[in-house]
Amino acid sequence: MLDYTTSDHPDHALLLKAEKAIHELALKINKTKEGKQEEDLQETLKKLELMLITDVRAIHGGSMESNVLPKPKLEACNTKGCQDH
Repeated sequence: MLDYTTSDHPDHALLLKAEKAIHELALKINKTKEGKQEEDLQETLKKLELMLITDVRAIHGGSMESNVLPKPKLEACNTKGCQDH
């Protein structure tokens, strides 16, 4: 609509404000969505670590001593890089 509304039209300023508000809302939605994806990734990594530990314990008769295998070290990666967990 803004492309078809001349700058001297009474609604032009309101359309600019609306465009800015919609853009800011879209940015907030994207940021929230990225945060949720990172939380989901963290939860999946925790589940995988538990499954791996359970499988290793089953293979080694229920023990997981330090001389058998070290505890897995997971990295959580996102758009900002990776962190050890």
